Amino acid sequence: MKQRISLIAALAVAGAVFLGSVSTVAAADQARIRVLHASPDAPAVDVYADGARILSDVPFGTISNYVTVPAGAHHLQVFAAGTTTGAVIDTTVTLDAGKAYTIAATNSLAHIQAQVIVDNPMPTAGRAQVRAVHLSADAPAVDVAVRGSAADAALVKGLVYPKNTGYLNLDPGSYTLDVRLAGTTTVALALPTLDLASGTSYSVFVIGSAANPAVGGNGLRAVVTTDATAAPASSPASSLPPTDTASTTTGTATLLPIALAVLALGAFGLVAGARFSAARVRSRD
Repeated sequence: MKQRISLIAALAVAGAVFLGSVSTVAAADQARIRVLHASPDAPAVDVYADGARILSDVPFGTISNYVTVPAGAHHLQVFAAGTTTGAVIDTTVTLDAGKAYTIAATNSLAHIQAQVIVDNPMPTAGRAQVRAVHLSADAPAVDVAVRGSAADAALVKGLVYPKNTGYLNLDPGSYTLDVRLAGTTTVALALPTLDLASGTSYSVFVIGSAANPAVGGNGLRAVVTTDATAAPASSPASSLPPTDTASTTTGTATLLPIALAVLALGAFGLVAGARFSAARVRSRD
């Protein structure tokens, strides 16, 4: 509860300090960003944009609300919470007008990176959307499959760090899925039951460490976010959620050291269903 209050308070400060005159900027000249802490051994962090603190004391596994900012270039810095020197991430990102972004701090602290992910949900009435995002730097390629299904029936095949599937359209309903070692039925992470609502877009971010022992003691887990909902009939655009709707689930990493040695991939740039298409979906940027 304390963490949630601090996040809300930080966002309120952001509105007053960082966004100052945003209300005078046309909507077409704005972008939206949210921040995901996905570095398994990094401490809680403070996030600064253009010198103003926009998030405070954010722990691993937390994703912020969306914050509206003017489009263009912004200087982003991430510091250990309570400090303002020795930024673990110091980068400039350019945000396009009318777009939304997730900026994720990934990889171990010694190799921390900022992944900039474009969020382009387009929910429609009567359908749901889901994408899977692979943000575990020490995990191999993975498949996403219906729990109990055969290896060759995986719905998403060969998803690698730091790629994502893009938004996949499916029927609303409840889905029980697993993240597996690519080409096998070995479960790396059992996802929570996904209750997907009509006209809503979601992301499933796979974060944490697949090593044994896990880096920072944080094994694989999923952060599930609601990214957008279909706009009312009177509005032409979809609506990004104004509040933090993220949830996390912790899974036991069953990636064996031998499998990791064979399948491990190298790791950069800073929230599916039984009825996906019968066609095999391959990952894309």
